[in-house]
Amino acid sequence: MQEQPDRLSTGHFNEHNVSPQIQTTSSSETIFTDLYLSAETDHKVLSWVEPTNESTASFEAPRTSLTFLSPPLEHEIEITGPLAAKLFASSSTTDMDLCVTLNALAADGEEAAMDGERNCLARNWMRASRRELVREGSGSHADEEIRLLNPEWVYELRVELGSARIVLPKGDRLELCIGGKNVVEDEEEGARNQGPPVGSRPFEMLEGRTMVHAGGITPSRLMLPLAKQS
Repeated sequence: MQEQPDRLSTGHFNEHNVSPQIQTTSSSETIFTDLYLSAETDHKVLSWVEPTNESTASFEAPRTSLTFLSPPLEHEIEITGPLAAKLFASSSTTDMDLCVTLNALAADGEEAAMDGERNCLARNWMRASRRELVREGSGSHADEEIRLLNPEWVYELRVELGSARIVLPKGDRLELCIGGKNVVEDEEEGARNQGPPVGSRPFEMLEGRTMVHAGGITPSRLMLPLAKQS
């Protein structure tokens, strides 16, 4: 069996927040790099090159989800700082939840082990009807006002994923999962996603078709803070 490469988490994991708690990295040391979502083919991908063609992919909330996968890393990278997903999305209902999880996969396709433990890199959720009430960079949700959606309209939404600091070796892949479930639980691996309580909004709002738009004028993307290469 081939020995797995080391993945160094340079932060400390907290049981209540999967993302490592780290000190802020100065902008002079970090390059914010976009990984673009694309659904032009049957394989939904994360691309380092911005797609010019528009594409869409949908899931039926809360039962199904979408997975976007990057190509193998061509060289080692260090993720260091706050992550976010900027998503252009529409719903068949007047509200939608976006539960977003970022994982690292080893070359064999298995979830990468972080310091000997299996865990996601970052995750969070947002409710679209409260999109105006989430201060950028805070990752927190306010409850004072609800602005329902126009069904099928496309909205630009930002999901703050918290901070991470980890080195990923060449050959790893990044996996972005988007769904509407509150918790996806695997008996062996533990929770891989999180979100709002199932009963926190009417059933007719919870169940519907959510569509993620990518490319062209709807450049959905994962925003990665990468340390400068020496």
